[in-house]
Parts: sequence; C-alpha cells; structure tokens
Amino acid sequence: MAGMQSIFFPARLRPPLLRLFGARIGRNVRIAQKVFIGQPGHLTIDNDVVINVGAFIDCSAPVYLGEKVRVGYQGMIVTGSHTAENSVYRRREGNHVRRPVRVERGCWIQSRSMIGPGVTMAEGCTLLAYGVLLDTTVPNGEYCGIPASRKRDLSTIDDCKWTNVQGALAELRTTPSQITTAVMH
Repeated sequence: MAGMQSIFFPARLRPPLLRLFGARIGRNVRIAQKVFIGQPGHLTIDNDVVINVGAFIDCSAPVYLGEKVRVGYQGMIVTGSHTAENSVYRRREGNHVRRPVRVERGCWIQSRSMIGPGVTMAEGCTLLAYGVLLDTTVPNGEYCGIPASRKRDLSTIDDCKWTNVQGALAELRTTPSQITTAVMH
C-alpha cells in the first residue's frame, strides 16, 4: 500500500490497487497522492467520490463513503481508539475500541477535519475546516468546531432543478421517435 502515497503512482491506478486488497469501490473515484488507507478490506466507496491529498482513513472498522462525498486536504476518518484506564497509566495495550464510520451521499469533509469512531455523517452535511465530528449528524447541516456542532441548515433547492433536468434528459433518451414525430407536425 506504500504505492498509494507516492506522487509517482498514477491516480488512475489507485482504485484498482485498493480493489486488489479487498476494497469495494464504485465508478469515477479519484484518490490523490499521499492518501493513507489502512485495512482496505473494510472500505466501501460509492460512485463519484474524491479524496484529496494527504487524507487519512484508518479503516480498523468498516468505513462507508457515499455517492459524491468529498474528503478535503488532510481530512481524517478515524475508526479506532482506546479506552482510558483507572490508573495513571491511562492506556494499556490491547484495549482497542473499533467502531464503523458512515459518510452519506453528498457530504463534504473540509481540509484538516476529523470524523471520530462510530459517527454517521448524514446526507448532505458539511464539516468545516479543522472541525472534529464526534457525534452523528442530522441531514443537510453545516457543522464546525471542536467538538463540532450544527451551525446552520443547508439548502437543497438545487436538488429539485438537477433531478428535473436529469429526468427530462432520461425521458428524451428513451422516447426519440415521439420527439421526431412531434417536431414533424
């Protein structure tokens, strides 16, 4: 997996390499250089996802990235941690905690932000730069801070326009004879 981080390893070969190691990756996925992905067998990436330079995805538990998710420069997704002991020696070997992370479709994890273990980032959310998300979100919100909290609702008004355009194009593709007949009359 060292090749994944190299600036000399072509971006188009990164998804196929991850597939060889067990990752499930959709179409049109772009993974920049210097990206760390641990245990790719726990990784599922949907279509049209972009992972920017220097991102860190540990995958010690399952990680799911939904359609059109964007992970910004040095964004982090962490699925593992440790429990603190009741001793001055707070961390003991072997007391690992691993929890899956889900990032639903359309989310944007901005530069140097982090998502912690067990978090689901609901559809259409944005985690602003340097934010640390430790709790599951509600759809279509902007989150920021340490720990991150919801700052405002995000509009989805453009979704209606996009859906209608896509529907109209699909209809045009499936009924060309009707269009030709209508134009001739």
